[in-house]
Amino acid sequence: MTAQGRGRRRLEPEAYAAISDHTTYGVLFTIPDGSVLSVNQSACALLRPPKAEICAAGRRCIADATDPRWAAGVAERSRTGKIMSEARMRRGDGSLFEAEITSATFTTSDGEARGCVIFRDISERLALQDLLREAALVDELTGLHNRRSFNDLAEHQISTADRDATSLDLLYLDVDAFKEINDRYGHAAGDETLREVARLLRDVCRSSDVVARLGGDEFAVLLLDATPAQLAGLVDRIASSLSSTVGVAGHPPVTVSIGVSHHEPGRTLELLLSAADREMYAEKLRRPPAQAALRQQRRGVPVLGGTAAQPQTPAPPPDVAPNTAGVALSRPTRPAPTPPAPTCSCGQT
Repeated sequence: MTAQGRGRRRLEPEAYAAISDHTTYGVLFTIPDGSVLSVNQSACALLRPPKAEICAAGRRCIADATDPRWAAGVAERSRTGKIMSEARMRRGDGSLFEAEITSATFTTSDGEARGCVIFRDISERLALQDLLREAALVDELTGLHNRRSFNDLAEHQISTADRDATSLDLLYLDVDAFKEINDRYGHAAGDETLREVARLLRDVCRSSDVVARLGGDEFAVLLLDATPAQLAGLVDRIASSLSSTVGVAGHPPVTVSIGVSHHEPGRTLELLLSAADREMYAEKLRRPPAQAALRQQRRGVPVLGGTAAQPQTPAPPPDVAPNTAGVALSRPTRPAPTPPAPTCSCGQT
């Protein structure tokens, strides 16, 4: 072997380091015992200690020993010669960060075993993914589960209830006269009302209950393995908590109508929601006439006489008309005109 050839082999580590300094990824060259032979500039910037300190401390000082992914990665690289994974790495100040790591072993022209570790900080990417995931599953206004998240969790709970033969109950809630709040006090007051209802539901429900805003002023609570006493107690707590809350801008305390449905084996989520929705609007019909009129207006059903907030004189309605929930709404019939009294030929009545 010529001196020129030996010189090229001695330059190999320097050549690797020079090439790696042109990438934004951190690059470490190691030997099997974990010692670090060289470090590129990006690795120093990501890990923060000086190059000489990283080389002196070795690979183990930059790995978070409590993260089991490191041990799994080392075992995988020993078996296959390469890995691609994610694991926590440690900076010089002791702080941790999530890293995407690619590592492989190779043999130099001298026949010596070497390792190359390429990594980058992915903390910002993971944080963005968490935000996007949260935005897809959380109602922006109230912070509760949104409809998509509720549907996913409810399907899982239904499967669990069917498998384990446990009870599953659904509360379907609707804010009474919410349209009146929006129309009279503005949408900001309406939004604050929804946030307050959401806060109260979080406070009174169990941590295991699924609480969601399905849209508009409609909320749902899913209770797995609740006793009848627990279910009745929750309904009472919701009503009492709302009744003690001061309404917005002088509006009376907020009230809600609640429909309850019980899951039976084989029953779908759609049927469970539909049954609770019917019960909720049946509850509205049991309210005093003035409140029932507001509820009907909110559902787009004409009401005789209107309300104090929205006086109107509608056309004569039919005796019975179904609302959108499928519950018949009885309406008073217009009385027939009183016939005039008979008169005699002398002009006396």
